[in-house]
Amino acid sequence: MIRPYTNYFTVSKADKVQYVINKDQIKKEEMFDGFYGICTDLEASPLELIKINKSRWKIERCFREMKTEFQACPVYLRREERIKSHFLVCFLALLVFRLFKQKVPGYSSYELVKTLRKFALTEISPGDYIPIFQRTDLTDKIHESFGFRLDRELITQKYFKKIFNQTKI
Repeated sequence: MIRPYTNYFTVSKADKVQYVINKDQIKKEEMFDGFYGICTDLEASPLELIKINKSRWKIERCFREMKTEFQACPVYLRREERIKSHFLVCFLALLVFRLFKQKVPGYSSYELVKTLRKFALTEISPGDYIPIFQRTDLTDKIHESFGFRLDRELITQKYFKKIFNQTKI
């Protein structure tokens, strides 16, 4: 049997609505006009907190780069060691990229990542490679900054070992 529509709630109409303005509270709040308030659990002086807060844009830029250039997206992990591992990988990727960016100044993150993604070599015989990327001013700058070239006609295993040995501290 189908039951007829019934109202499950009752709406009553107020006879009179009254708004009250608390002028004392408005006066108290006026002293903070023009200020940006922050809450933190850091134990530091106000001047130190202001200095830290002024650098916040750098952190936000890092998150923006992670989301855009690295195409990072939310990962839903539950186990603490996996969460820490994921954070470490993201942090290391960002750190390496920041160091790379310092070594090759004057280019946007987008330009650098786009160029790095195109860097490719193909193996023509065991241990011998040829470049399959287009040489540009930016690729030349990268080669110059790091002291080796990957745009040679032939890159031998011996040359790779030489590059690898240069990276050892």
